[in-house]
Amino acid sequence: MKTNNPLFRFAFIVALALGLIAAEAKSTTSSNSKGFAPVKFNESASLSSDSDDEDDDDAPRGKSTVKIPVGFTQRGEASYYGGYWNGRKTATGEIYNQMTLTAAHKTLPFNSRVKVRNLVNNKEVVVRINNRGPYRKGRIIDLSVAAANKLDMRNAGVVPVEIVVIQ
Repeated sequence: MKTNNPLFRFAFIVALALGLIAAEAKSTTSSNSKGFAPVKFNESASLSSDSDDEDDDDAPRGKSTVKIPVGFTQRGEASYYGGYWNGRKTATGEIYNQMTLTAAHKTLPFNSRVKVRNLVNNKEVVVRINNRGPYRKGRIIDLSVAAANKLDMRNAGVVPVEIVVIQ
């Protein structure tokens, strides 16, 4: 069979394109590797989540369209970020200031107010969600340097926390 036949080349390109389209359709419609399907919440839902088993590769990025009710609780690990990120744009478009009480969460709506409790020393801080992240397994929230200071977690770097949506 001749490979420089124009009809053969055309058929090959069409088959390749269809294969890529089919692969993309399969990856966007299937649930993640742990079998969890996306969930939509309503205002009256009561939720509690442990993030230890979450697969962070499938974490949503960008704007959240999910309404999370006041009282939503989640436990996992918190880290903090600053330095390199200070002065850069957040997912909301505002400039990140590491000395404000803000945080990054994968799915909570922007401008949500969240009470974060350090489970090691029981210190608490209220932060505003203005960014997306963290994207490391087991971590549920990335705090600003100021929030990390209030929780007395800077030396540890990562601590177990409980977060509760309060607004």
